Amino acid sequence: MYFSLLFACQPDVINIEDAKAAITKEFTEKNNTEGRVAWQLKGKSAWFDGTGFNRLCLDENKIAFHHHTKKAMIQPELSSQIYFTDSTNKGYCLDMGEGLSIVTDEVTIDDASINTGSYRAKVHVEMKDPTPWFSCLSESFLQREIYVTYANKAVSVDDSAPLVFRDGEECSQPGKMFSKRPSPTSRPTEKPPKPPTMKEVVAILEGFDQALYDYDYHKALSYVSCASVFDGKWGTCTIAELLPHGAVTKGNDRMRDGAPWLANAIREFSNFRSIERDKKDPTLYHVRFNDRRSKKSMSISVQYSEGKWLLFGAVNEMQQGITPLSFILNLHDKETREIFTRRLAGEKIDTKGRPLNPFEKNEEEKK
Repeated sequence: MYFSLLFACQPDVINIEDAKAAITKEFTEKNNTEGRVAWQLKGKSAWFDGTGFNRLCLDENKIAFHHHTKKAMIQPELSSQIYFTDSTNKGYCLDMGEGLSIVTDEVTIDDASINTGSYRAKVHVEMKDPTPWFSCLSESFLQREIYVTYANKAVSVDDSAPLVFRDGEECSQPGKMFSKRPSPTSRPTEKPPKPPTMKEVVAILEGFDQALYDYDYHKALSYVSCASVFDGKWGTCTIAELLPHGAVTKGNDRMRDGAPWLANAIREFSNFRSIERDKKDPTLYHVRFNDRRSKKSMSISVQYSEGKWLLFGAVNEMQQGITPLSFILNLHDKETREIFTRRLAGEKIDTKGRPLNPFEKNEEEKK
C-alpha cells in the first residue's frame, strides 16, 4: 500500500516529442518560416555591424572583410553585395535564404527537472535554402538554450525570447529575394536615329529620381545603362548598387534615404543648358548644366541602348560599405573620358588617372 501511494505521487515525465512540438510551435509564431528571411545589417556608410557572423567564414568565402581593430565591424565584398535587397533607417536588408526552422537537439531529463517540471532544451536554427551570408552565421548565434515547463500534462515555453531569430528588425518579413548578377551584355554601339530631346532627358531623370524616392529599386534600375570598370562589361548591375542613393529633387530628410545620386550638384532638372554628342561614342550624349554652388560647367550622360535612351552609370570606384553605381560627371571633358575609357579597358588607374599601385611601372617604363 505504501509503495503504491509513493508511486502515485511521482510527477509525470515530459514526453520528448511533445516538448519538440511546443518549441516548434512557439518558434513558428515568433518568426517568418514561410518565405524569404531578411536580416538587417546596421550601418549606412563605411562599416556594418557584423555581430553574429563568423569572421573566418566571411574571409574564406570572400563575403566580407573585417575592421583591423573592431572585429565586429565588416565591409561586404563587391561579389557578395548582391544579397542586399532593401534599405532601412539604420542600414540595409540582407536576404538570408528561405525555409527557416528550429531543431531540438536535446531535452535534459534528470531528477531535478522531473521534480520541478522545468526542462532545459538545447536547440539550433537551420535554413533549408540558405544564402552564403546565412551559412556564415556563427554557431554561437544559431545555437539556443531555452526552458520548457511540463504541468497538468501540458508543455509550455518559459521564455520565448531565445526563439526569436532576430530581434529589433526593421526589415519587412517575409524579405525580398536577392537577384543574381545578370549576364553581361554587349556594349551599346547602335547609332540613335536622332539626338535625345531635352524633354526626353528630363523624363528619364524624373522617372529615375521618383523610383528612388519610392524605394522601387527594380524600376530605378530600368532607367540605367550600366557598365563596370572592374570587368569592362555592360549590364551586370543589380539593385544593390542603387541602395546607397537617394533622390535629387525630393529633399533628403528621411533617415532611410541615401545621399542624392548627383552629389548635390543640382537640386532640380529645369536648369539644363544643352545636349551635345560625345566626340567618339555615337551612343552617348552629354547634358550640360552649371553646378549649383561653384557654377562650374558640368555634365551627366545618357546612352542609346536597345532602342531607348537611358541614364548612363558605372560601377566606377570601390567604396567602403556598399559599392554604388556612379553617375559619372563630365564625360564631355576629354581627360575625364580618356581616363574612364582606359579604366574600362582594364588599366589599373584611379579616377584621376593615377596608378592604383604606385610602385608598379607603367607600360612606357616597362619598355
